Amino acid sequence: MLSDRCPFRPGAGQLPPLLGGRSDEQKVLLDMAKDLLDLNQAHGTKAPVLLTGPRGNGKTCLLLWFEGAVQDAWAQAGMSGGLRVLNLSANRLSPTRAMNALAPSDWRHALRGAAEQVRALHPRGTPPPPPDWDVYAALEAQCSGKDALVLLIDEAHTLDSDVGLDLFDAWQSLSPKHRIMLVMAGTPDLMDHVNEMGATYASRSEKILLGRMPPDGAREALLAPLREFGLMLTPSQEKAALQGCQRYPFFVQVWGEKLWRAAREAGEVTATDDQFQDALLKAAQVREAYYADRREELYRLGLSVPARALADLYRSAEATVAEPTLMHTVQEALGPKATNRDAQNVLTQLKHCGLVWPALKQADVPKNQPNMWEAGIPSLMANIRANIAGPSGPPCKSPPP
Repeated sequence: MLSDRCPFRPGAGQLPPLLGGRSDEQKVLLDMAKDLLDLNQAHGTKAPVLLTGPRGNGKTCLLLWFEGAVQDAWAQAGMSGGLRVLNLSANRLSPTRAMNALAPSDWRHALRGAAEQVRALHPRGTPPPPPDWDVYAALEAQCSGKDALVLLIDEAHTLDSDVGLDLFDAWQSLSPKHRIMLVMAGTPDLMDHVNEMGATYASRSEKILLGRMPPDGAREALLAPLREFGLMLTPSQEKAALQGCQRYPFFVQVWGEKLWRAAREAGEVTATDDQFQDALLKAAQVREAYYADRREELYRLGLSVPARALADLYRSAEATVAEPTLMHTVQEALGPKATNRDAQNVLTQLKHCGLVWPALKQADVPKNQPNMWEAGIPSLMANIRANIAGPSGPPCKSPPP
């Protein structure tokens, strides 16, 4: 009998039942945190961490996992003093709200009192933070003595530039003598946003690229929770479900939820073919709605024509394309008047939308080979071909895999 609680959490910003396929990224984060656990000296991490990846690839979940993992590591190291982990969304760090989010709890009353005094003088405006409080002072107070501060910023690609620069400056000033770690997670344009802040030393940050799951990780993340909660799939059902998921973390959670609910409603621990096909149909409907939103985004940004041109390059789920080919394809799609700069700007926007993502280089690939790019989600490319007209004709009405 299946449990009453569905183990999958699609799109909820919660930890999935199993964070499969992320062992490399987890290791990097924990290795960086080891600098905080050195009993012989107090210092911060060697660099900030920038975690980037297209939407739906599990950045928020990885931050949630790390929040608990670093607390466990701190306790196991027998550290004296306290560890504070602040896991904040960038929207809580607007210039007028940043101090309330970052300041120690015993500062909050004073901050609110100062803000009320400013509001009394300027009742029609949003009160700015008091002039004698700043990000550096707030973070220094959080990690004074032997205490440590781990600051996790989600959706950092939307972070106010001035606040972001203050955070980088504070980390750089505090890390030589205080236990402080800064992790920012965001979509692929995060690095560009950081560069626009003028935080040049942030280019030396530790970068973690979070794409689709590796095949074994996707299989583990989908099937292990189903087995644990009593649902068994046949080998052919497993293959079909994994093909539908496309190794995309959000879809893994969607497919898992639909399979679980189909079996739960039937009161069975094995899925009949009819139940299985019904679950796949419901999952595919979620995927189609998601892709409709993505197509609308491409139209809104004026990227639909070059997006269709790129989609034509990715007719195989495992295809990889060299960057010069992407550039040439985009420039041709823009027309004869397009310059190299035009093509580069459009290609950058398509990368930021998650349409393509860096393919991991294998050990035996020559170092002088151009950067290779895979589809962010292969079935999205098929969906674009089926619904967006190409340069010389209507959409190809072949269903997505």
